[in-house]
Amino acid sequence: MRQKHGRYICVQVLQTLNILFENIRHETSLYYLLSNNHINNIIVHKFDFNDEEITAYYISFLKTLSLKLNTQSINFFYNERNHDFPLYVEAIKFFNHPETMVRIAVRTLTLNIYKVPDSAMHRFILDRTATEYFSNLVWFIRTHILDFDRLIRNNQDINNRGRVTCGLEEYLDHIHYLQDIFLLNVDSLNNVLKDQLMNRLLIPVYVFSLIKRDKFSRITDPRTKLDQSSALFLLAE
Repeated sequence: MRQKHGRYICVQVLQTLNILFENIRHETSLYYLLSNNHINNIIVHKFDFNDEEITAYYISFLKTLSLKLNTQSINFFYNERNHDFPLYVEAIKFFNHPETMVRIAVRTLTLNIYKVPDSAMHRFILDRTATEYFSNLVWFIRTHILDFDRLIRNNQDINNRGRVTCGLEEYLDHIHYLQDIFLLNVDSLNNVLKDQLMNRLLIPVYVFSLIKRDKFSRITDPRTKLDQSSALFLLAE
């Protein structure tokens, strides 16, 4: 019974906070609510993320907070002295969540953070999380591409065609997200992302898939080889 009530309270708190912050129109009210670090304490609270409803409300709440970020409000979330940024650090843990809407919310949040022109905050992201996050992100995209290629190869089965369409849509979502990051023109982050894309995706997957191999080839891992038609199609998208 106690656990049931605890879950209900968590859902109500997250839902209420989300509605509250969505409807704030005055900066004074926003800064008042963000003072005393209570919101950051809620962000780092150990919610039961096995509960889909709690996860959905939690990520929605974080995304709503990110929509309020500017050069002033960022200081309520990023603590330069303590090198602490829970809004970003906690959100990117869900980058590969099985629910599409959760992944989309995380991407929206990261873009909202990256576009705030705060050099100290960008330096924190670069030093503490950029390589790991972009590496994991590119690896996630790579896995999706290889799965998509397998679907294409087996597309004779009409039941697969809906999955192929969904797979292509998700691939395009990945590409648009990467493009959105680059278009923010944060050079330090773009350099890390370019490095990860080249070394974990473009060269080992796309380029190697287009190279004609013979019996003397040193490339022996079939998992990284796309069908050439798939590779050309995806590169053209």
